[in-house]
Amino acid sequence: GPNSDTLPGLLESLASLHLDTGDFRTAEALYLKSLTIQQSSSGRFQTSIASTLGKLGNLKAATGLFDEALKFHEQSVSYVRERQGSE
Repeated sequence: GPNSDTLPGLLESLASLHLDTGDFRTAEALYLKSLTIQQSSSGRFQTSIASTLGKLGNLKAATGLFDEALKFHEQSVSYVRERQGSE
């Protein structure tokens, strides 16, 4: 995942704490904010995008939203495959 000293990393650490306390809505908002920052950055955080997508998938699965969980996990796999194909 993102380095803990980056804004996305800090947001994901905070999201993880909210997830542990059962505050799924806040955790999801923080993961999505981290994802948005990573996607808008010029390469620096891009390697962690798949990880963040996976975390969102796990969060959705934990709340019983398996269709949404599957979509996030499929996006994660697709992102990795696209990156590997372009190297």
